[in-house]
Amino acid sequence: MRLAEYALREGHLAIITMKRSDKKNALNEDLFADLNAAWTEFKNDEEAWIGIITGEGDVFSAGADMSMIKKSMEGGDFWNWYFDNMWTDPFLNGSVGKPTIAAINGSAFGGGFDLALQADFRISVEDAVFRMPEADFGGVVVMWENVPHAISMEINCGCPLTAKRLYELGIFNRIVPKGEALNEAIKLAEYLLTKPPLAIRKNTQIVKYLYDAQAPMSRYALTDYCTQSGNKLKNTEDFQIAVQAFLRKSPAQFKAK
Repeated sequence: MRLAEYALREGHLAIITMKRSDKKNALNEDLFADLNAAWTEFKNDEEAWIGIITGEGDVFSAGADMSMIKKSMEGGDFWNWYFDNMWTDPFLNGSVGKPTIAAINGSAFGGGFDLALQADFRISVEDAVFRMPEADFGGVVVMWENVPHAISMEINCGCPLTAKRLYELGIFNRIVPKGEALNEAIKLAEYLLTKPPLAIRKNTQIVKYLYDAQAPMSRYALTDYCTQSGNKLKNTEDFQIAVQAFLRKSPAQFKAK
């Protein structure tokens, strides 16, 4: 059985589910490999326009499996293996190219917390807690993407943060009652799927580019890039479909072309 299940629903929505709930969805070699395969399938699936990642059970992900950490303490090359896997996974390395939503069904720690933050949209259950525990055992973690500087300091030093606080800081989009994260993520996905998919992709790609850029992009360069992107989108079938649907005030059936 695959530890990360890829399922394409009717309507261009893919859901990737971590299925290692007996181990709190801790990331071991097998789960990492199956997540990589699932995200690669999502990336290459032309019928999949938006992807949701979630976990079975009451914990989103406990982070790196303790067996892997023990191996590293015994001389194993765990960290190089961990980062090698990160850079080949299309979701983690940012090359997936389509909007993603994290339906955070419970608490997340370490690599599991990082996994949640990689998504473009994040919806969490309200009682979840998040923490990077590397500092506890003398390790170092660099967590700065998508978070304010002062909060990055708390995260890197192992301070716990609640879902409510992360929502108030603008790091999570929504918080919901226990058991409702996936339902709310599906609602958001269905809303996004009413819009031209290539435009949604380009908008999310632009935002990700700005966050990932090593140096700020000038306003003029950004305006030029957005103008070029907009001109390209005007030549797509979906642009024409969107305009006609808007004029008719009727639902649109997009083609991602």
